Amino acid sequence: MTNFAVNGNHYSDDGSSDNDMNNGGFRDHLLPMLSDVVTDTSAKVVVATTQVGLATAQANIATAAAAAAVASPGTSATSVTPLTLGLGIQNLFIQPNKTIPVGAWYVVANTPTPQIQMAGSVKSYDSATGALQLSVTVVKGAGTFSAWTVSLSAPIPSLASYVTSVNTGYNITAADQNNLLKYTGAAPGTLTADSVVALGNGFSGWIKATRSSLTFDPNGADQVNGALTCRRYSGKPAMRLSPVEIRMYLPA
Repeated sequence: MTNFAVNGNHYSDDGSSDNDMNNGGFRDHLLPMLSDVVTDTSAKVVVATTQVGLATAQANIATAAAAAAVASPGTSATSVTPLTLGLGIQNLFIQPNKTIPVGAWYVVANTPTPQIQMAGSVKSYDSATGALQLSVTVVKGAGTFSAWTVSLSAPIPSLASYVTSVNTGYNITAADQNNLLKYTGAAPGTLTADSVVALGNGFSGWIKATRSSLTFDPNGADQVNGALTCRRYSGKPAMRLSPVEIRMYLPA
């Protein structure tokens, strides 16, 4: 036995409503019931369609907001342009429509490892395409990467400001990041270093002898170009120390 309501009216087949189908009642009540079913269903479809429309509109608003956030004027950006760390002109693509004036100082840092970075002044920026050109004068680390965070920065001194004169027996640590260590002793000298692990993969520095020969003796079993020690002679170019470039590495 059945009794149900549709569109505000009750229908039954057990005599429990005024619109009962028994004893020939279907002749009077079946078509009105079908009409009520159609009306009720149509109303629910309208409600569902309205809800779908509202959800779609909200999704479109969220999408537009996200796009506006990326494209809105600002001084920070990201880039997936593959770049090899190095001095000089660097070209990359960031989001368009940013506020990046020519001459401003920017740091381009590897997103997963921010201590690996380049810094310099803006040579040009195309707000329509996002093409950015920097004149890099400071490099920390080495290698090629394709995930960058681009941020406005105060000017960072160039390498010349990181020149440090050292004596024999000086031990290189992570604090010497990006320093040029100049050995100025008149007699042959020796420099040592913390382990490659302690220095970290982002470490980069230089050593140079100006008056006499200099032996670089890495930590323990660490090697330099496959040898336990390395000698630099007076007047020769500075030697770069960077685990990223495999200048210093642990033996296999």
